Amino acid sequence: MTSLLHGIMSGVNSLVDQIKNPPEREVIIENMTAVELSFPVGRDYKAVKHGEITIHPDFFLLSKTIKAGERGIVRFQPSKNYISLLHAALEMEIPNEGYPPDKLYIGASSQIPQVISQWNVNGGLQKFLQSMLPKEEPEKIGVAEGYFSELFYEESLACWKLIVHSRDPGTFGHNSRLQNQAILGSIPTMVNGDFKLILEFHNYTENGISLPPNFALMNIGFIEKDVPYIQKESKSRVEFGGSPEFAGQMFLQVAPSEILVVTVHGIQGDVKFEIHFYDVNPEYESLQLPNNVPSPEYCCGQDGDEIIYGRYCEALITNVSHGQEAHASIGIYPRTDDDL
Repeated sequence: MTSLLHGIMSGVNSLVDQIKNPPEREVIIENMTAVELSFPVGRDYKAVKHGEITIHPDFFLLSKTIKAGERGIVRFQPSKNYISLLHAALEMEIPNEGYPPDKLYIGASSQIPQVISQWNVNGGLQKFLQSMLPKEEPEKIGVAEGYFSELFYEESLACWKLIVHSRDPGTFGHNSRLQNQAILGSIPTMVNGDFKLILEFHNYTENGISLPPNFALMNIGFIEKDVPYIQKESKSRVEFGGSPEFAGQMFLQVAPSEILVVTVHGIQGDVKFEIHFYDVNPEYESLQLPNNVPSPEYCCGQDGDEIIYGRYCEALITNVSHGQEAHASIGIYPRTDDDL
């Protein structure tokens, strides 16, 4: 009975506190790109279920843009009723030099203690508004085609800050990256990003090695493969990339009942990757990444050539380079009867 009364009183106190202290959210948006960040033309850029959105007039109320190197302030304010409620979002666009613009969505709700931002939501502004649900931790880094953003709470200012960067500083994004690749004259890059990890796999076994359609699962960033099947005495390239972060896993089928799993994590050029072999049973389940693959703790093979042993195969990691464009060569060899 005591616990029930305590729960009721806690709820009442929370409601009273919400009435006395409306859940206003203020967001400073900093444009660190080379282009203008603007509201879409010809359609509503605000969606409000409860409360209202106000824009600081000293910055971009009249022009509806935040110019390169400048900032704007957005305030999400609760409804002025008996109970203050807030659930609102807005949309902004950044051009991508001939490609569809990247769309940045920003929202706040009295149900959520933090501000939420997300890029390129399928379904647009209304879908983003509907999808805003309580989360344990806000997404601090968001990645789009030509840009990325950092979202954090600024204690000294008692407000949120959303900083938008170009994935290629000083450029517009998409086409500029393609032009830079052509100028460099190097092997075409398969993934975009400020830094990447390139793995080159060499097949020294007697059989082919496959990378099936579900060969990868990325939490952040991107991954691309050169070919889906590595024939005997052939090689293939796999690239991970991100701005400013990437993390995920991939696998190769190296034997009928064995896969080689690579886990990666890179942030601001600090790349870690590890390699493990896992047994699979293709008769009872489809080939897929195993559950609970541990996050990498170091850069495999960085301090010297390293050999990872499996049941039927082994992997030799060589030529490891660590930094903005990290890379490694991974040779897959069969294990002999003497090794088993």
